[in-house]
Amino acid sequence: MVNSTDTLTHSEKYTPQHSPGFSERLGIIFTELGVKPREYVALVSEFTNLTKIGARKMLNDDRPPNKAEAFNQLVTSLTELLELKNKTTDGNVLAEYLLTGNKSPFAADFALSEFYEKDPVLTSQIILKVEEVAKNNDIDTNKDISKKDIRLIYYRIINHCFKNNIRSNFDEVEKQVLSLLILSKDNLL
Repeated sequence: MVNSTDTLTHSEKYTPQHSPGFSERLGIIFTELGVKPREYVALVSEFTNLTKIGARKMLNDDRPPNKAEAFNQLVTSLTELLELKNKTTDGNVLAEYLLTGNKSPFAADFALSEFYEKDPVLTSQIILKVEEVAKNNDIDTNKDISKKDIRLIYYRIINHCFKNNIRSNFDEVEKQVLSLLILSKDNLL
């Protein structure tokens, strides 16, 4: 019996053993790709060569495909689609994320955790300012702006405030926030 995962092959590392939440994590990946929930079963079926009934059962049972080959095909297909959307990710990181929830493949994209660790109050204040600017300009950040874009806007504005030591007077960033919101609303961000 092998104790170290370093000596295991890719197929041996990624077996159906996983932590709960597989279907939810797969849904997050699909959301990043712009896939609607009603399309999940068809895509899983296409990517894994499972029947649609098998794909639906897999999602309902909250588990990856039983065969490592099918799981590897799923990861490969998702990785290729993410690369087409300019969201490059390592297949091993994606596989680990799907199976265990460890290390989000999007952690490098607009990770706010670094700012929360430095100053959670300031980070929250800046997020509230972004929401205030949106509300004052009749922009609904839940309907008019994609989740990806709002995370990007938060990240850019928070990063700007931290780099330029803007700690309290957020009025000087209002125009930047509004510009980013308008670009996002017009699908130009």
